[in-house]
Amino acid sequence: MREIKFRTWDKILKTMNYDPYVSCSSDAYEINDAFMENKLQECIWLQFTGLKDCKGKEIYERDIIDFGGLKPLKIVWREAGFEVLLIPY
Repeated sequence: MREIKFRTWDKILKTMNYDPYVSCSSDAYEINDAFMENKLQECIWLQFTGLKDCKGKEIYERDIIDFGGLKPLKIVWREAGFEVLLIPY
């Protein structure tokens, strides 16, 4: 069974956050409804797929991967699982 965890892309600061429950450019320090609503607007939430690449780095939703020299592939969530899509040039 895979570990359920997320990372976030902060649209304001243009940074990746691997501990999304702590901060995304918000000044709030408590988790409450207003804080979570703010985080949903300023961050893109990306879920861990449960897979790792050949170097042991975790693969998340929306990651772009190179699979043996083929065209680049993008990880996306579909229906009830993750799918790999070919990125058109």
